[in-house]
This record gives sequence, C-alpha cells and structure tokens, in this order.
Amino acid sequence: MAYTQPSPGDVHVNRPLTNMSIAFMQGADGFVASRAFPRIPVMNQSNSYYVYPIETFFRSEMEERAPGDPPVISTHKLSHDTYDCRVWAEATPVTDEERANVDRVIRLDRAATRRLTASGMIRFEKRWTDLAFKDGTWAFREDGVNSGETAAGSFSPRDFGNNQVKKWNATGVDPILRIDEAKDRMREWTGKEPNTLVLGSTTYRVLRHHDEVIGRLNAGQTPGGPAMANRQRLAELLEIPNIMVMKAIRETTNEGVTDSSRSFIGPQSDALLMYSAEAPGMEEASAGYTFAWQGFLGMEEEGMRIRRYRKSDRLSDFVAIDMAWDFKVTSDVLGYHFNDIV
Repeated sequence: MAYTQPSPGDVHVNRPLTNMSIAFMQGADGFVASRAFPRIPVMNQSNSYYVYPIETFFRSEMEERAPGDPPVISTHKLSHDTYDCRVWAEATPVTDEERANVDRVIRLDRAATRRLTASGMIRFEKRWTDLAFKDGTWAFREDGVNSGETAAGSFSPRDFGNNQVKKWNATGVDPILRIDEAKDRMREWTGKEPNTLVLGSTTYRVLRHHDEVIGRLNAGQTPGGPAMANRQRLAELLEIPNIMVMKAIRETTNEGVTDSSRSFIGPQSDALLMYSAEAPGMEEASAGYTFAWQGFLGMEEEGMRIRRYRKSDRLSDFVAIDMAWDFKVTSDVLGYHFNDIV
C-alpha cells in the first residue's frame, strides 16, 4: 500500500509531548565526501582547468653556466581537464490544511528543510563513494585475499596484476607496516606525504582491535592497562593527520515498503589512503576536488540552496533543495585503494 502525505489527523497530535518529537538524524561526522575532496566554489556551471604533468616539478635540467653564457632553456607541457556541475533537486509540499491544523510541536518548514538536507547529504555521499571506491579510479590498489598473496615488495602505479595481499586481519599481518609501505610508494611517485585515510566501518573496527595496534599503543603503560585505539590515537600511530570513518547509512527500499532496509553507504571492508590538499590553490595537487557551483542564484559556497515556493493550484507551499557539484579525481596517483582489505 502506497503512503501519502500526512493527513490533518496525522499532523494534529493528540495530547502531544510539547518538548520533543521523534526523528532520526545522522551526525555529520559520518559523512566524509566533503572532507576527503576539498571544495572549490566556482561561478560557472562548467569550465576547464589546467593540468601540469606530474614530472614537471621533479625534473631538473639545470647546468653550470659560464660567464656570459645564457642559461639552459627548459620547457614543460600543459594540458587541461573540465568539470561539469550537474544540478540535483528535491522538494516536499506543505499543504494549507497542514498549516491550519498543525500543532506547535511540529515545525513543518523546519522538518521539511532538515529532511531535504539529509537527503542531499546522502546523495552527495553515495556519488562520492561510487567514484572513490570504483575499480580503476586510483593508480594504486591492493586486493585483500585470504590466501595466495602475490604482491611483490614494491610495484608501479596501475600494476594491478601483482597486487593481491593477505587481509589485514589475517594471521601474521601487520596493517601498520602495510600502510607505511603504501605511504612510501605514493611518496616515491608523487613527492606527497599522504595525509588522509578513509576507513570503512569494519576496517576501522579491525584496526581498533588489532593486536599490532593495541600492542604499540600499550607500550610503556602498566601491564594490563587499557589502550584507547580511537581515531586520534590511530592518527598519531600511523602519522596520518586525517582519519575518517564512513558511518553514514541510507534506506535502500522505496517509500511505502513494509520491510525497510538500511545499509552503510561506503564499503565497509575497504580503506582509501590519499593526499588531499588542505586548501585548493594554484599548482596545488590533490587526489580530488569537489567543484561546487556557487554562481547559481542563491547558492552558498557548498553548492546548495534551500528555497520555498507556492503552487496555488495545489494549495500548498513547497520546500525545495538544489545542489550543484561535480566530483573530480584530479591526480589518480594520490589515491591508494585497499580493496576488501579485511
């Protein structure tokens, strides 16, 4: 049976508790997309940007110059890429009957705004995870296996034929060492020190309780003392400033289905090591950026606006959300995907 908009009887609550209502709102900390890919506000919906070849800033052609001689002339190539901020939108009606009959405890516009904002965050996160954890997105990838490890001590970017490793929770595996090795590979190829680690919820749980992690955090403590393997301690231990855990969830069934179902948006058993620029800038590399269309009327820097409009033929006001953004992987060698690693 399909559900409809609340009837006047649904909005008018008999003997309501005036200081509360029941709603499930997810904490913003569980959403990682906007932090993993720094945001660039743009005035045009689509445009191009310049791209320097990675070797440009790692080559030196300098030679000794004799008195009166000109310096050696060196050049570099320059290409460009494009972004395209698609507009995403959703609206919900608030009827005149609901407004006339509403109890004070139910704030219709506020509730609609919060629900639409939550919907936008979920869509935003889902689009990012679909890109960030897709096969082939990043130049570095390790595939976790239970047995039959094939990876050599070091391998080149996009060398996916030699990348099987034992899962981090397999016997004898040290995940701290594995992450350090990945950091070295990325640093060798890019000159950048990875500063961000995005973890699935299961991967985070495995790391928190891993013997190697607990043992190192307990070092120097009184025997039997507790080791607090939270994100801050992990960040210190791994020397990675930004550790994020994908905790956001979404409903996967359609409205009106009796048996609802929810799941984590991001892959639970994966991890993604990246270099993310602290702030977008000229000649500043980053694994990816979020282009947010600020030039659209009423848009904020986040590329989002909430508006309200009237449809007289339906005797209703509509609260609507518009979002305009584009995720771009701008340097695939600045991402290291640990696929199904636990």
